[in-house]
Amino acid sequence: MKIKYNKCFAGILTGIFLIAGCSAFKPPQYPEVIYNDRKPLISVTYEYGEIDIQASLVYPGLLPDGLMVQVFSRGDTVQPLLSIQSGVTDLIQIYLPQGVFDVEDETNYIKVTPQHPDFVPVWSSFLGVEFGSIILDPIYIVPEPLNVTGVVKNQITD
Repeated sequence: MKIKYNKCFAGILTGIFLIAGCSAFKPPQYPEVIYNDRKPLISVTYEYGEIDIQASLVYPGLLPDGLMVQVFSRGDTVQPLLSIQSGVTDLIQIYLPQGVFDVEDETNYIKVTPQHPDFVPVWSSFLGVEFGSIILDPIYIVPEPLNVTGVVKNQITD
């Protein structure tokens, strides 16, 4: 009879855990700050700013299929801070954390690569800020078709 009660108790306990889940194991919540009576009482707060980069895109001719935008910092043109692929838009707006750009020289770059064979990438350099907004000059996305020069022969009629 004792084994039957143990199985029944184990079944009820398992059922409670399945229904309640992990919410049954709540840590205690304290509505007010707990002081440990140490002197001096020190309060430290951290504020993180962000950098908002805005650049308008101008398409005087053909529109590309899409865009790839890369942001480079401190003269490093190999490893981008951020790479974004998007559709064709008139405005690029990027948010980055503070302190990632060079604020002394214009060694920060944004590279816009149109996704079309008739376009070439466009680079734009800018001076960074610690935090706040950076509004770049308009970036012109102009098609540059491939020009072939030389002697052209028609194999069928020659």
